[in-house]
Amino acid sequence: MINLDNIYQYLLSTDGVNQMQRNLPALDPNYVQLDGRTKNDLINFLYQLSKQVSFYDQTNSPDSDWSGFFNFLTSTDGTIISDVEINQLMASRNDWPPHLALLMAFLSLYAIAQQDMNQLVTKHLNYYYKKVL
Repeated sequence: MINLDNIYQYLLSTDGVNQMQRNLPALDPNYVQLDGRTKNDLINFLYQLSKQVSFYDQTNSPDSDWSGFFNFLTSTDGTIISDVEINQLMASRNDWPPHLALLMAFLSLYAIAQQDMNQLVTKHLNYYYKKVL
């Protein structure tokens, strides 16, 4: 008679022969995102870009750059505050400057489009496996 305990013990102890151990995270459709940037990443990109663009005053002469646009969102060391702090600030304050209120509204709407965009790989695989094959 076959001793099943030895077989079960072998299956439990061997590395890489079980089906669950062969599952690679890179094969998950959600592993790659088309746009994985957070709200903080986008604001930080815009902040760095604003340092590159000259601000012209009413006499059409360069005065400074556009980084002052983000003073409301910068910390004392001159960096953009974190996502958690931005969300807390959005929930606690109603006196946002109009230009930042418009930016935050855009980023909230962009998050919806970004979420749909990141589901594209999963939707494509589901279509291919269910309809094509």
